[in-house]
Amino acid sequence: MQSRAAKFKYKEEPFLFHLAQSSSYRGKKSSRKTLRPCYWHFNPLSLHRNAQVSGSEQIDIAFDGFNETTLELFEIDSVREFVTKLDDQFPFWLFFLSKSGTGLQCIAYCFLPPFLTPVGKAKIFPERLNDLLTQRWFPAMNQICDWVGFSEDEIEALTDRSVDYLLSGPIPGA
Repeated sequence: MQSRAAKFKYKEEPFLFHLAQSSSYRGKKSSRKTLRPCYWHFNPLSLHRNAQVSGSEQIDIAFDGFNETTLELFEIDSVREFVTKLDDQFPFWLFFLSKSGTGLQCIAYCFLPPFLTPVGKAKIFPERLNDLLTQRWFPAMNQICDWVGFSEDEIEALTDRSVDYLLSGPIPGA
């Protein structure tokens, strides 16, 4: 019997969701970063089962307005703060974000210490990433997977893809 997830799943190019440094809300410029307009775009995904299933791994995320810096996005304090606040409202990245783009990688790096040496990264990143996954992102992913009716095999495959992605980088065609 085909699972509900398999029935609705489609594979196209990921939908690219842009987050701009200078944001506006209902046409009004905002110097203060607000999550309301951003979260509004994600919130419908968390409400409708069919949208969740069809949106599984179909979104990539990009940050605009930071081209004038030599820093990586995850090294910029305002990006790190914004991602942390967004994650407080929407921790479902592993379920929704594509494993073929770099958006999930950027978000994950925002939760890891910036500016470490390669030795420091090798020591600290695995522990911090494990904490992020086991305490926050896997429980959120499992919650949606259960709600939309993913089978245990589908959940395990999504978990494996997520770990492979976070350890090795984007997976072509994922």
